[in-house]
Amino acid sequence: LFANRHAFGFARRMLVLVPNVVNLATWEIECAKHAPHLRVRAVDVSGTAARLDIFADTELDVVVSTYQGITQLCCEKEAVPDKKRNRWVPSPRMLKKLGRAFDTLVLDESTALKNAEGLPFRIVRQLRKHTTFLYALTGTPFNKSPIDLWSQFFLIDGGHTLGETIGLFQHAFFRKKQAVAQGQITMRQDGLLGSVGAHPAPAEDEHVVDAGERRSTVSNDNDDAAPRPHRGHGLGQHGL
Repeated sequence: LFANRHAFGFARRMLVLVPNVVNLATWEIECAKHAPHLRVRAVDVSGTAARLDIFADTELDVVVSTYQGITQLCCEKEAVPDKKRNRWVPSPRMLKKLGRAFDTLVLDESTALKNAEGLPFRIVRQLRKHTTFLYALTGTPFNKSPIDLWSQFFLIDGGHTLGETIGLFQHAFFRKKQAVAQGQITMRQDGLLGSVGAHPAPAEDEHVVDAGERRSTVSNDNDDAAPRPHRGHGLGQHGL
């Protein structure tokens, strides 16, 4: 998809994020196999001094890095009030520079971003504001808890499918279940499957579902205020 858009001038550069360092070589090999004309570089900045100029190199068409590496690149230390320690927080300046360098973002194994409170999710949430195309790839969208779906769908379409906040998602698709020892939350499977199932399934030869055609499952009286899904955002053929 990117190679085609790149050839016609609709896309300039692509950033691919993967969960582990071992996945970097895989992307280099696959790109060389399917799009040998693209200039690809895998960058491992984990545990080393992160350099933004590597990612901003306009001679490269595709840059592959890890979630950990991009988090290190785009965060800075901030003093914790009343405590003798620092914490890592996203750097708006770094995120803006990195976001402007790419117009296509690919999230490989997007379940790595299931924690909506984690730094990787917060970093990607800001990066998506600067990109035109975004794709999330995963074969296991959630393990034990369907709550993991919300953060991944939010990064794709800004809340149009599963709600603009995780609270709305829980209210719409979950119900409380009383337990003897502690309160439990169980999934209203009919509601979730009905919502996701309402979206048209792709044809056998299609590889992408256009999230732009999707509508939010949570009503909103002011449609104009809701975040608009990115152009071309979708799920890979092995996606959610």
